Amino acid sequence: MIGKVVLIGAGNVATYMGNVLQSNGVHIEFVYSQSLESAKRLGVQLGTAYSENLKDLPAEADLYMIAVSDDAIKELVSRLDVGGLVAHTSGTLDIDVISNFPEAGVFYPLQSFSRINPLQNKEFPICVEATRSDNLHSLKELAAKLVGVGSVYELNTIQRKAVHLAAVFASNYSNHMYQIAEELLKREDLNFDILRPLIVETAEKVKRMNPKEAQTGPAKRGDVKVMQEHMRELEPDPDYKALYTLISNSIIKRK
Repeated sequence: MIGKVVLIGAGNVATYMGNVLQSNGVHIEFVYSQSLESAKRLGVQLGTAYSENLKDLPAEADLYMIAVSDDAIKELVSRLDVGGLVAHTSGTLDIDVISNFPEAGVFYPLQSFSRINPLQNKEFPICVEATRSDNLHSLKELAAKLVGVGSVYELNTIQRKAVHLAAVFASNYSNHMYQIAEELLKREDLNFDILRPLIVETAEKVKRMNPKEAQTGPAKRGDVKVMQEHMRELEPDPDYKALYTLISNSIIKRK
């Protein structure tokens, strides 16, 4: 059973995890960040000790949760000297990146986190992996405490990377489309709010049917005249025009 956790990182993921773990009865024993300001912010918020020095970390905890950027993990791990289970929260890094620890694992929350915008939907998948069966059980148990048994997935590294890649298309890229849509509207002094009901309905629709069935629009219908008109409107924006063409062709191929 995991009862004491050390957070290594103080960004969006660490902040959410620290708060949700604490609210579920898990003791956050320590917060580390290479930025003292960040470590202090989260440490004070959680009412626990903090530092920007790895040497200050408690020598023994049930779980050392590494929630830093992928680029920072390898260098950080080379300086980390602790006992107990060490798990990173990355969707793309192999578990091997922390294989120098006898007890290694992955605790990957499949959600978009932001400190300034509180999470609305607290039911999301957590993907776990571990080098030892007892640690795998502990990570599953911890994840179930946070999101429920039905949202815990045991995935190997290859599967987790596939999920992360799919999530980039489903979340990051779709949000970028919203940004482009907002820019197009602003040119005509229109507010993005006009699209919000459509966005919500599109998201609701894929809860009831698969994405291919839910697809609508001129490319799906094969409405060439509408697409040609859109292309003319996008002439001043070669990048947007190329993107429109690429996505339209992708939809047409899957009709």
